[in-house]
Amino acid sequence: MIRWISLLNSYVYCLDDWKSLNSTVNPGLFYLKHEYTAASGFFIGPNGLGLSVHHFIDDAKRELKKCKLVYRDEEYEFSVVSYDKEADLLIVKAKKLENNAFLRLSKLPPRIGERVCLYGVYANNVKVFEPGYILNTEFTKLESTRIPCYLSSCKGGFGYSGGPVLNQEGLVVSMHFSISTLWGDIFDSASMPSTKIISVLNKVAKETENGWVLK
Repeated sequence: MIRWISLLNSYVYCLDDWKSLNSTVNPGLFYLKHEYTAASGFFIGPNGLGLSVHHFIDDAKRELKKCKLVYRDEEYEFSVVSYDKEADLLIVKAKKLENNAFLRLSKLPPRIGERVCLYGVYANNVKVFEPGYILNTEFTKLESTRIPCYLSSCKGGFGYSGGPVLNQEGLVVSMHFSISTLWGDIFDSASMPSTKIISVLNKVAKETENGWVLK
């Protein structure tokens, strides 16, 4: 019982800690939609350059002409810049979008036990906010990828894929793309490390003081 109260207090304290970041993180989020599916995403540059999950394309039956990027309740057409199926990473660029807010990627891995938070957006602009802790930084028990990913206690769910997992400094440490199913029906978050994301991005874009831009 004491342990349960201690965990509850930590959870409440964690929620209070994230309030100051919400106002800066949420403006950098978007979601991709299709009549069959949806996925979260986030911008990494001020001219509509963003990241989401590759499995969105498969779920949408590759009908890209029927897909839209939704940002601040406005729909935008978008192009696929590049992707990495093994990393479940999709790099997109919204058309006719400029001066959008964006998030920055961490160049360092998180520590086990570090506080993180999963953010996202899905249908009808509903915001996702799921705080938790890093449980494993070398998780390899997923059928969908052989790349070691991060496992956290953040609660993932439908539409959360593509959402950024941030540390308390406001840096993206990873991108949520799956759940582990280690605990049956209890949802967690398996996420692709920012270091892997950066290695994929470097092939088509470069980082500047004002975010990532295409080469």
